[in-house]
Amino acid sequence: MRLASTFLNCRVGGIPFQYLGLLVGANPRCMSTWEPMLESLRKRLQFDVNWFANEVTRKMGK
Repeated sequence: MRLASTFLNCRVGGIPFQYLGLLVGANPRCMSTWEPMLESLRKRLQFDVNWFANEVTRKMGK
């Protein structure tokens, strides 16, 4: 394993590890597993809501 990781210029890790913001190998039934993704979605949704409200206000003002 060490030879392959050296050849591929990567490292051997353990479980759980993070991939695309989610913990791989963690218990999917635990809320703590999903909390980082949910927080990211909350931030994105809040940005979209604010943008939409600003656009509506801007267009109605004209």
